[in-house]
Amino acid sequence: MLPREKRKDYRIQDILAIEYQVLSPAEYEAEKARLENQPSGVRSLKDRYANFLPEGLEGEGWRAEDPDLVRGLLKLIISLNEKVDLILAHLEGKGEVSIYRRPPQEISLSASGVGFCSSEYIPAETYVKVRMLLPQTPQILITTLGKVVRVTTKQIGEVKKFEVGILFLDIHEDDQEAIIKHIFTRQRDILRSRAKI
Repeated sequence: MLPREKRKDYRIQDILAIEYQVLSPAEYEAEKARLENQPSGVRSLKDRYANFLPEGLEGEGWRAEDPDLVRGLLKLIISLNEKVDLILAHLEGKGEVSIYRRPPQEISLSASGVGFCSSEYIPAETYVKVRMLLPQTPQILITTLGKVVRVTTKQIGEVKKFEVGILFLDIHEDDQEAIIKHIFTRQRDILRSRAKI
């Protein structure tokens, strides 16, 4: 396995749901304290689906004859549960657009930062809160705090966009590991699809 620091440098182009919020320095400090006191996206997911995990079932004396079938059924149950939650959030009409309903967009992702196009100009050195969904089953909601390190203007037809590069300053370690795992999984999938051509 590669050392942790080297794994943080790998980057992929991907498409996923992402949102950001510009923060003042005071808001950044408040969000940093909040982030330190809340569980990571990975931990929240494990807590939420603890009863569905095979080790939880085996702890009650339950044994699977076909582990692949069980994993498939668990993925299906979790996926259905997420869809029901989305329907309920939509019916409740909470006012803001949930990240779960945002259309995915092209990003450049590494374990140390993210780049994406924005219609809003965000000056370099600006603090931001970033939330993104890693597309897997179940989805992992990653929340991180960062700083804008690069902004360039991009003209797309008559529309002016801004390519924004954000360096992660505060991220839970297991969320960062989930990003690294996602990057390597996507790279493996890309290599496999190229090999088939």
